[in-house]
Amino acid sequence: MNKKIKILLLHNAETMALFSTLERELTSMGYDVFSTPDATTALSRYKRVKHHLVITDINSNATNTKEFYQNVLDTNHNANIVVISYQHSKEDITEALAAGVIDFIKAELDPHEIVLRLGKLMLYCGIIPYAPETHINIGRYVLEINKQTLTDTETGTETILTGRECQLLKILRTYSGQIVEREWVLRTFWNNDANYNARSMDVYVSRLRKLLSGDSTIKITSKRGKGYMLTIA
Repeated sequence: MNKKIKILLLHNAETMALFSTLERELTSMGYDVFSTPDATTALSRYKRVKHHLVITDINSNATNTKEFYQNVLDTNHNANIVVISYQHSKEDITEALAAGVIDFIKAELDPHEIVLRLGKLMLYCGIIPYAPETHINIGRYVLEINKQTLTDTETGTETILTGRECQLLKILRTYSGQIVEREWVLRTFWNNDANYNARSMDVYVSRLRKLLSGDSTIKITSKRGKGYMLTIA
């Protein structure tokens, strides 16, 4: 489904690094992403190819990027446009939303959080049909979200997980091959980054490693000072 969803990115020099990260993450999730720093190229592309979501920045020193979303809306009144910018005065936000932009996201947010927000926006807009993921394959294991269980498909062993173990494993699998920052998980999903919860996360990760140890292709690696990465060979 995601491979059919096209996303257009328009960035400027200030947000180039952030948008490159977003492009990489969205592409890894299966979306068809086209990125450019040029508003004329972006608008021409939009007119030629149907894009389900348009993500753009604004810059007071480059009016062509600030006018871009209005040009897109003139082309298609039903366009789904999100602005992500380090420039977010009350006037900028009000102007964009009044013009028809569906959301305005501050660029200072963690890229993982921005990707999650974009996913929710695509659900709300009907770009992604609502189909909650209940079974997630992880090597020879199956994580069942509703039951909070991890099943070894070779031995048939089913292990009951705690709510946070289940959530953490789902996050690691969703971002497999990428570093999942500890502070981001604590702040976004567990509401705080207290030392107690940080230590608890280490315990959860240790248990998940043990539960997944039957499959040598699965590894959860600690990235010192950052977080964890799940990889499947």
